[in-house]
Amino acid sequence: MLSKIEYKNTERDVFRERCERGRKYIRRGTKCKCKYGDDGVDYDIEVNDILPNKNFLVTYVEYPEQQHEVNLLCLLSPLSSPLDTHTL
Repeated sequence: MLSKIEYKNTERDVFRERCERGRKYIRRGTKCKCKYGDDGVDYDIEVNDILPNKNFLVTYVEYPEQQHEVNLLCLLSPLSSPLDTHTL
């Protein structure tokens, strides 16, 4: 039987694996939701670029003058691609 810590780690690994499989669907122009680090709220974003370190340069729709670097695990609920962490 798995301990709670082992279960959490396994669950996190499965989530990461599913996200990595969905990475191929994220391109420039992909629109989705992304948690903003300071407040933890989900905002609409658009992916502007894929960086060499595999992170993404995104623009929050409500704040188009600012670009932010985010990692794959921050992206949620894409609106224009088949990446959906609930179905992968």
